[in-house]
Amino acid sequence: MSTKKRTILSAAQKREICETKENEPSLSNVELAQKYNIRKSTVTDILNEKERWLAISGDQGKIKKFRSPKWSQLENALSLWVDNALNTKQDIDGNILKTKANFFARQFSIEDFHQSEGWLCGFKKRHGLHQFKKQGEASSAPSAESIENDRFALQQFLEPYNPEDI
Repeated sequence: MSTKKRTILSAAQKREICETKENEPSLSNVELAQKYNIRKSTVTDILNEKERWLAISGDQGKIKKFRSPKWSQLENALSLWVDNALNTKQDIDGNILKTKANFFARQFSIEDFHQSEGWLCGFKKRHGLHQFKKQGEASSAPSAESIENDRFALQQFLEPYNPEDI
């Protein structure tokens, strides 16, 4: 009895199978299976989810196992917030992401969310976020959030005084 070694395809390879089938419809699933050293049933399963595999792009192509996030609603909201923050040139670090995630968890009434380092690492990986160290003048400039906090603190401090006394 010969046992076949298990072949795990990346998302890019699955996309390639779908594209090959689209470009050459006369190619049988058996021929595709032989080309990639997988079973015919695996090719059939991949082709049944063709839209999913054709939508894969960039870094997602390297992924071999897809696990959807436990709190997809929270992650979608946080992802939108991150996109907006990056578009307005705000600095974002892990602590800010955790704080915002906690905020969204409360908004969506998610009781079992814990903003752990593992969750944060996974979120960054799923959304292609990387940490960069600013150099030179850019590193010494205060963040927009820091400026806003300082402005608020100054307003609180000056509140008991008359404007002409300031």
